[in-house]
Amino acid sequence: MTTNISTFSPIEKLNAAIQSQNPFARAAVVRASDIWGKGFPDVPSLNAHASDAIFKAIQQVSSSQGKVTSLAITAEKGVGKTHLIGRIRHHLQADGSGLFIYAGATRFTHPSLIKYQFLQILSDSLNQIGSEGVKQWQELATAMLNAATKTQVSPKEMIEKKFPFALAKNQNLLDHLTASILKTKSNSDPYIIRAILWTLSDSNASYAIKWLSGNDLSEAEAAKLGLPNIDKEQREANAFESVLQILALLSDYKPVVICFDELEIINPDESSFPKPQAVAELVKNLFDSLNLSSTSHGVVILTVMMPDTWPRIKQLSGGIPDRVSSETPNAIELRHIDSDSITKLVTIWLKGFYRAKNLVPHHPLYPFTENQLGELAKERPPVRKVLQWCAANFQNIGRGSSSDSGTTQSATSSHPVQAAYSKELANVDASINSLMEDKAALADALRWGFQIIIKLGETIEDVKVHKLEEIEPRRENSGYIDFKILVKQNGRAVKIGVAVLQQSSTQSLLAGLKRLVKFRTFGINRSCLVRAKEINQGATQAQECLNKLLSSKRGEWVPLKVNAIKSLLAIRFVYLSQEDHGLTENQILEFISQTKLVINNYLIRKILSEPTGEIPNLDDKDEPLIIGEITNLNGKNEPSVIGESVKIDKSAKQVNTDLYWINKIAEVGNSSDGHTFEKFVRKALIELGFKNSNSRSEASLDPDATGGAGGLDFYCEEPYLVVGECKATKSEKVPDGTPAQLIKLGNKHLQEKYAHCIKLIVAAGELTTPAQQTAVGNKINIVRPETLQKLVKMQVNHRGSVDLLKLKQCLEEEPFGLADNKVNRYIDKVYQHILMRSHIVETVKQLGEVGSEHPTIAIRAHYNVMFAKEQTPKLDDLPIHELLIELSSPLAGYLGRKKGSDWQSDRFYYLRDLTTRPL
Repeated sequence: MTTNISTFSPIEKLNAAIQSQNPFARAAVVRASDIWGKGFPDVPSLNAHASDAIFKAIQQVSSSQGKVTSLAITAEKGVGKTHLIGRIRHHLQADGSGLFIYAGATRFTHPSLIKYQFLQILSDSLNQIGSEGVKQWQELATAMLNAATKTQVSPKEMIEKKFPFALAKNQNLLDHLTASILKTKSNSDPYIIRAILWTLSDSNASYAIKWLSGNDLSEAEAAKLGLPNIDKEQREANAFESVLQILALLSDYKPVVICFDELEIINPDESSFPKPQAVAELVKNLFDSLNLSSTSHGVVILTVMMPDTWPRIKQLSGGIPDRVSSETPNAIELRHIDSDSITKLVTIWLKGFYRAKNLVPHHPLYPFTENQLGELAKERPPVRKVLQWCAANFQNIGRGSSSDSGTTQSATSSHPVQAAYSKELANVDASINSLMEDKAALADALRWGFQIIIKLGETIEDVKVHKLEEIEPRRENSGYIDFKILVKQNGRAVKIGVAVLQQSSTQSLLAGLKRLVKFRTFGINRSCLVRAKEINQGATQAQECLNKLLSSKRGEWVPLKVNAIKSLLAIRFVYLSQEDHGLTENQILEFISQTKLVINNYLIRKILSEPTGEIPNLDDKDEPLIIGEITNLNGKNEPSVIGESVKIDKSAKQVNTDLYWINKIAEVGNSSDGHTFEKFVRKALIELGFKNSNSRSEASLDPDATGGAGGLDFYCEEPYLVVGECKATKSEKVPDGTPAQLIKLGNKHLQEKYAHCIKLIVAAGELTTPAQQTAVGNKINIVRPETLQKLVKMQVNHRGSVDLLKLKQCLEEEPFGLADNKVNRYIDKVYQHILMRSHIVETVKQLGEVGSEHPTIAIRAHYNVMFAKEQTPKLDDLPIHELLIELSSPLAGYLGRKKGSDWQSDRFYYLRDLTTRPL
C-alpha cells in the first residue's frame, strides 16, 4: 500500500522529534535486562543460520533419545550475539515452546563458588516472566500440580484462586501436595519440590525463591515454610545437586535452553581465575550429570564466546570440547551484517521511534539516506558499530554537519560514559533483590571501589588508601571477611577488615561476627560489618558478639544502603564492559572523577570513617547527604543525583551536612542575634538549591559571612535572582525601614538587575502598617522564620521536593507584604503530594510480602479503600500508574517494577518505605 503524500508529517515536526530524543543513544550494548525485557528490534535474517541451528537442537532433544545437547557459538564483539540470544528467549516466550536460562559469566567470581553462583543465576532466570504471564518458577509449580492432580489449571488461576483457597482450608496442604508429586518423581528432593510449590503463594514466594537460590532464611522463615537451611561448608556441593534436580523437573515440563555468555569479561581481582575454562568445565559437568527421563523434553546448552576463546577450549582435556559442542565439531560463527540487513535494521529502529511519536516520515530511513548506509556497509561493520554510527549522526539534522560520507560526530553534549552508566544502573535496579543477597557481587563492588580510589590517588578527608590485601589465614577465615584495606590516617597506618554479611541465618551471621572480633588473628586494627538487615534480638550469641565488636571502638556496622551499592555495581559493570560500550578506561576514570561517584559514595566513606560504636538506624532512608558535582561537556554544572550523592555547584560553599541548625532558624530569628540569623538564612537558601558564584561581599550567599554594613543580607543568582534582608527580633515590630532598606541597597548594588529580582524579607515580629504598605507597593514578600524553617525541613527530609521554579510562581503571585499564608499553601500542597506517594508505597507493602508483585488495578483499588479521604480524592488507574512508575525509577527506589507488554500488565513490588516526617 502506498502512503498518500498528504499523510506525511511536516519536516519541522520530524526534526523537532529527532532533536528531542535519540533512540540509538543506548542501543549499542545489549544487556541481560534487554534479553528479559521487551528487547530491541530484531532483523530475523541476521545470523539466521545460528538461530535455526538452535531451534533444530530444541526439536531434537524433545523428540529423540539424546536428551542433552550443546552448541558453541563464536562471535566477535558487536556482531549481534546478544541480539541472537534475545531472539531465542523471546521466541520461546512468545510460543511457549521452552524455558530459558541466561547465565552471564560476570556473575561467576571464583572457581570455588561457580556451582553455587550458577544456582543463583538459574533461580534468577526462573524468576523472570515466562510464556504464561507469570514467573517461570510458577509455571513449573503449576505444571507439577496439574500432572499430580490430573487437572489443567492455568498458572494465573492457580496463583490467584486455586492455591491460596486450598492453602487457607488446609494447613498441611504442602505436605500432601509434595507427597503426591513424589509418587511420580521419587528421585526428586522433597524440599526442592516443596519450595517450588511455595512460589505459588504471594506472601511466601520471595522466601521460597531465596531458599531455592541457595541463600539462608531466618530460622522463623525456614520453619514457616518447612525448609532446612544449608550448612555453608556444604553449599557448593549441595548447590550443584539442586541445579541438577531443578533442571530435571523443568525438562519434564518443557525443553530448557541454558545460555552461557560473557566468558571473557574478567574482573580486576579475578586475574588468576580462568573463567572460560571454568565455565567449560561447568558445561561438561552439567552435560555428564543430567539424568533425564525418557519422557523429558531435554536440555540445550549454548556457550557463546569470542573467536579466540574456542581454540583454547578445544585444547582442554577430559572430553570438555565434545561436551561444549556436542552437536557439531566446530563452533557456529556469527557473521557481520550485510548491506540489506543494515537497511532493515535501521528501518525497524526508526519505525518504532516514529510510531511512538505519531509521525510518518517521507522516507523510512530519514534522517539517514540509502547512500550513507551503503557506504557504511562497505566497511563490513558489526551491528554495534552500525548502531553507534546511527547514535552519533542521528541528531545532526539541521546543524549542517551530516554528510553522505558517514563521518561520525558527537550527538550529545553529555559525558560519553553517562548513557552506559544509566543503562547499567537500570540493569542493576532490575535485579537488585538478588544482588542484595549476593555476597560475592557486593564485596566485589566495594573492593573495586577502593581499587579505583587507589588508581585515582584520591584522599578522603584525612584518609589515604594505599592497597588492598586478601585475608590470611584463609582457612580460618572461610571467606567471611572479604578483604583488608590498608590506609594511612593522620600519618598512622590502619588495617580495616571488611565483611559483607547479608545472611539471614543466625548461625552464619554469628560465624562472620566471630571473625570480625579476631583482630590479631587476621592482622587488622579495625573491623567493618556491612549489612542491611537487622540482627534478631533473640539471637543472644550474635547480639553478644555484635556488642563486643562495637564496644571495642574498633568495629563499625555500616548499613548497606541500596542506592549507594547500586551506583557502585553499575559503574563497575561499565568498567568491566568498557569495550562493549565503546569506552576507554580513561573516559570511565574521568567520569568517576568528575561525578565523585566513588569518592563521595556513602559506603566507601562510612567504611573509612572512625568507628562510632553505634547500631545504625537501618530505616533512615534519607541519610546520607554527600555534596559534590557533575559537569557536562557543554560546560554547565547541573544538579545530579547518583546513588545517594547530591551534587551542587562548586561556586556555592559546601554547607555542613550536620543540619542541626535548621531547627534553630525560628529560635534565632526570634532573638536579638541578627548576625547568626543572617548566616542561617543564607544556609537555608543554599539548602533549597539557590546559588551565587560571585565573591562580592555586599551581594553574596556565602554561609560563612554576612553582608556587613551597607551590604545586602543575601543575594541569589541561580536558578533565578532573589534579593533580601533579614530581621531578627525578640519583641520589636518590623518597621517601614526594613523594606525601604532592601529597596535602597538592592538598587545600589544590583542596579538594573534589581527590577528582575524576587524580593524577600525574612523577619520575626509583627509588621507595622507602613511596612506592610511599602512591601505591597514594591512587590516584596515577607515571611516569618518559622515558615522558612518549615520549607527547608521539607527539602531536607524529602530531597528534591521543593521545586524552585514553582516556588518562584508562588512568590510572584499576590498578595505581597506578609506572605506566610501563600508560602504555607505551597508547602502543604507539596507535602500532600509526598504523603500520597508514601501511601502508595505503603499500599504495595500491605498487599503482600516483600518481593510479591501486583498490577496497577489491584494497587489502585487497595489505595482508594485505605487512604482516599475527603481531602485526598480517589485515584484512577492511569494517574496511579504514573506515580508507580515514578516511585520505581532507579533514582527513587521505593518500589520495583516488572515491565509488562503494556501498562496494565506492569507489576510492582515493595522495596523500602517512603518515610514522611512532620514539618
